[in-house]
Amino acid sequence: MFTTPKKGDDERYSVKPLQRTLVQLNNVTLMPDSAILINDAAAQEKVKAVDTLNLEQADQNSEVWFQRKVATKTLEAGYAY
Repeated sequence: MFTTPKKGDDERYSVKPLQRTLVQLNNVTLMPDSAILINDAAAQEKVKAVDTLNLEQADQNSEVWFQRKVATKTLEAGYAY
C-alpha cells in the first residue's frame, strides 16, 4: 500500500501511497484551525475506515518504517485522529 520509507534531506523518513484513495464526504465543515467537523455518521465511518487502514499498515510495516517493532498501542497513541 505504501513505498519503502526514504530519508529526506531533513533527516525525516516518509512514504508515498502506491495507490491514491479518494473518499467523498458529505456534510463536512472545514474549520479555520484545519480541523474537520464531520456532521454525518456515514462520513465519519469512511474516515474511520481510512484511519484503521493506516494504523494496520503502520503495524504491519513498523519494523521497516521505524527500524523496530512498535507496539500497536504506541502507534494508536501517536496517530492523530
